[in-house]
Amino acid sequence: MLIDTVKETTFGKYKCEATNVYGVAEKIFSIQPIESTNSDLSTRLLASQNHTVGKSRQKRHYSLYHVISYNVSSMMSPLQEMLFALGRRILLADKVAISKWDSGSPIEDLPREELILQAVVKQAQDVGLSSTWATKFFRDQIEANKFVQRSNFRIWERMGRPDVPPVDLETEVRPIIDEINAQLISLAKSTEELRRSWKCHQFVEWESRYASFCLGLNYVHQKALFTALSNVCCL
Repeated sequence: MLIDTVKETTFGKYKCEATNVYGVAEKIFSIQPIESTNSDLSTRLLASQNHTVGKSRQKRHYSLYHVISYNVSSMMSPLQEMLFALGRRILLADKVAISKWDSGSPIEDLPREELILQAVVKQAQDVGLSSTWATKFFRDQIEANKFVQRSNFRIWERMGRPDVPPVDLETEVRPIIDEINAQLISLAKSTEELRRSWKCHQFVEWESRYASFCLGLNYVHQKALFTALSNVCCL
């Protein structure tokens, strides 16, 4: 099921069905309005999984439904939300790159990076997360962001800057990054038990692929996401 435009008449409850050789799976879901108009914060996911049982033995398959421009945060697990937040943070690196390209600022600013890292690690400690883990995790996010910026710069050096409006880092990007960082800390705390379990790597591998698809991550973004996920699981 694919909804391209959400109108008032679109809001409500829906049932999706998927059929394969193992049987039929169904999922009931609701579409609700989104308060935010910022496309970077919109969520585009609906996944139904672990359905259908065969006659003689249990089998597993996945049924994926893609719905655009609606709020499904209440339908996702905290770890799913965490992976989508990481993807949205990576997408913001494109805007950071535009701003730095236009201003001639360097991609790497180590003193500022350390200040940011100290601040987010302090926030993580305040909610009871390990400072060692938080340092590794958020350093990964910084490196993933810089990877996207460097990749964009190399492309633009050959093909020219894309025809997009200029970006103000202080008003358009950094407040959203701060918001996502705070969300990541909260989600990291609520998923701590799962992230320490043997299930974590398998879950992250599967759900990160679907997050990439739903968020429209290109090859560069996907490589950056791989870096961003390096220390999500804390076995």
